[in-house]
Amino acid sequence: MLNEIKLIYEDIAVGAKESFDYDMSSEEDFSNANNLKETVGTLAPYGTVGEQNQTFLDGVQTLFHNDKTGVDIGTYSALLSGDDKTFDSPIILTVTSSNGNYTSQGFTLTFDDFTDTYPVNVNIKWYRTSTLLDEKDYVVNASQFYFENFVQNFNKVVFEFTDLNMPNNRLKINVFEFGVIRTYRNDELGNSIDLNNEISQISENLFINTLDFKLVTKSNLQLLFQSKQPLKLYINDNFKGLFFVKEGKRVNEQKYKINAEDYIGIMDSVYFEGGIYTNKSTSSLIDEIFTACNVPYQINGDIPIATLTGYIGYTTCREALKQVLFACGMVCNTAEKEYVEIFNIDTTTLSSYTEDDIIVGQSSSNEKNLTEVRVTEHFYKTGNETTTLYDASSSGTCTNKLITFDKPYHTLTITGGTIVRSGSNFAVITVSSSTGTLTGKNYVETTTEYSVKNENINVNDLENIITIQDATLVGIDNAEYVANKVYDYYLKEDVVTSKIVDLQEGLGKTIRIYNTYLGDKTGVIEAIKYNGSGNYVPEVKVR
Repeated sequence: MLNEIKLIYEDIAVGAKESFDYDMSSEEDFSNANNLKETVGTLAPYGTVGEQNQTFLDGVQTLFHNDKTGVDIGTYSALLSGDDKTFDSPIILTVTSSNGNYTSQGFTLTFDDFTDTYPVNVNIKWYRTSTLLDEKDYVVNASQFYFENFVQNFNKVVFEFTDLNMPNNRLKINVFEFGVIRTYRNDELGNSIDLNNEISQISENLFINTLDFKLVTKSNLQLLFQSKQPLKLYINDNFKGLFFVKEGKRVNEQKYKINAEDYIGIMDSVYFEGGIYTNKSTSSLIDEIFTACNVPYQINGDIPIATLTGYIGYTTCREALKQVLFACGMVCNTAEKEYVEIFNIDTTTLSSYTEDDIIVGQSSSNEKNLTEVRVTEHFYKTGNETTTLYDASSSGTCTNKLITFDKPYHTLTITGGTIVRSGSNFAVITVSSSTGTLTGKNYVETTTEYSVKNENINVNDLENIITIQDATLVGIDNAEYVANKVYDYYLKEDVVTSKIVDLQEGLGKTIRIYNTYLGDKTGVIEAIKYNGSGNYVPEVKVR
């Protein structure tokens, strides 16, 4: 039987909510229209004196306090609608971009959904600076309403509210979204969903989880599928992951092909400045990486290596996080999460799956016997060799130019200009003289090797050496720990791939599974894949 698929697509202009400023012509002094910048608004069930039919006597509401500091609301108008439900003068909400132009399918506004009070007649005008791009009148019939209208490259929108559906009430706006949330199911998705989730038990790689699908929509409305728009996937109402549009193609009038990826994919497109670290708190370094890419995360469990010494180059946040997790012994996962979870592999066996739980088609592989693991230790100290990092005589003058280095430098010095900001791997400079230069002194890197050998091998076994050379946060303090962790992982030679009918565990969990070829296998789930051709029964890789 085909499992039920639900895909929630937030057809929104990514970043618009935060980039616009909100100003309302009539507003209570305790509210602020710029509260609408918040990702999620909350309209608490406050009873308000002076508004008709707004305060119930069933105890579910709280009267507004005299001191409303910290009250979590969107925005309230100072004007109340009259006995005829109209305002003495229209209430104007002006939304202006401080960060360029945006395109959207319209707006979804949530008004007072607690008491079902909302404006009825609304006029909206779209502008690019002072040029009127479009204008449309709407008749609203619900406290959450989608103002549909596809407009491109606008930077100002003016809303005019003339009345409410209730007399003697304030206009209240709880949530403001640039776009609309759409839900698609099997009938529009068919069997096109391909979901791939994977982790590395030693973080030698941070895999990007992907969601690919084809959509045949019943609507004639053009869909944008703009980069980084969010998608939430559910299978049988079980949340499977949050993804972001990477590429969307319109195949014909109603058919689309979409490729999406998780937060690790987002981290692969944002750069981290890196640096030279000495006894750097691992948790604070992790926080700096996630702050740089504005991605939510959560650390569950103790960090085995509390401080790190070494180097991270100017690289992507994904690569920087890989360096940190590999060096401290943790892993990360986004499957079934709305954030990046950082955790330790739990070797406790949570479930067992018998032959009855396995769908025919199981495969098993056996890797070469491990003979040795070699891990390079890295050491950095300041040197005195001076290198020219920027020369205006050949590269020209510049203003606020970012210069990145392929290796770290210290004691940066500039002539004929200023260093606006700098670190071990970069400098932002302004050079006004054609003879200006930026110079820096080197770091001296030395390396040694830590080795773990397999003493339980036969003389006829072929040499199989695992080498780790580019983990630049591995040094004398953590090399032994890292090498043994890598050694223990690669000793697990057999890998089982199987479809499990009622899988209860997720990535990184330990299970016992029936193995057709080599007997029962206990191992960690490294990959889970779903696709329509298999009726969305998960295919699981266990090592």
